[in-house]
Amino acid sequence: WEHEFQITQRGEPIVTISKEWMTWGDSYELDIANPADEILENGIRIEQKEDPWLHVKKSITLTFGSDNGEDKHCLTVLHRIVNTGTEKFRMSVWPITSNAPGGIEHIPLKRYDGGASHRHRFSTWFYTNLGDARAKYTQDEITLTYMPVEEKYKLGVGHPLGRAWYEKDGVTFVLNFPVEEDKEYPDGNVSYETYLSKYTVEMESLSPLTEVLPGESVEHKEVWELRKSE
Repeated sequence: WEHEFQITQRGEPIVTISKEWMTWGDSYELDIANPADEILENGIRIEQKEDPWLHVKKSITLTFGSDNGEDKHCLTVLHRIVNTGTEKFRMSVWPITSNAPGGIEHIPLKRYDGGASHRHRFSTWFYTNLGDARAKYTQDEITLTYMPVEEKYKLGVGHPLGRAWYEKDGVTFVLNFPVEEDKEYPDGNVSYETYLSKYTVEMESLSPLTEVLPGESVEHKEVWELRKSE
C-alpha cells in the first residue's frame, strides 16, 4: 500500500495527502492548492467556481468515518450543488466513480416475497446489449465482469439495496448510498447506473429529482469503504 495520495481536478492536483511518519497510529497530512478549499478537522471540502452557463456551484466534502461514528475505516463523501441562478432548477446529484479496468462489479437486488406486481425497474441505452457476455443476471444480484472489448454497456437499476461493490486484485471498493423509494429519479426512475467500456467501469449513484430554488441547494451522500476481498 502506498502512503502518498493526490486528489486531482481536470488533471491538476488540488489536494496532496501524505503519511506522517514517527507518529503513534496512522496520521496523514493534507496540503491544499486552492485557498477557496477548506481543511476540516477530519477531512476537506473542495469547491468549484460557479458554472457561468448552468448557474450552479458544486462542492464535495470528504470526511473520514461514518456519520454515526461506528465505522472509522470509511470515507463519507457529501456532494452538494447550489443554485446560483435566478430561476428554479429540477436536478439530481449524479456522482460518478470511475474504477480501473480488470475487476468485477456487483449490484445486489432487493428481494420481494409474494405478490403479483413487478419487482424492479431497469433502463437501457441504445448501445446496451442485455445478452452481453460481461453481464450476469440472477434473482439476487447483477454482476458485471470487465473485458477489454470495444462495445459499451450501460444499465440503470431502480431502487437496489443502496450499495454496490467492485473487486479487483484482492481489494473490494464498496459504494453505499441512500435510496428513497417514494421519490422520482432520472432516466426512467433509476437510482443507480453503471457503465462499462474498455477503459473503465463506472459506478453511478443518483439522488432523487428535486426542485431547487435560487440560493438553495441539493445534497447527496455516499460512504466509501475499502476492504480486502474475501
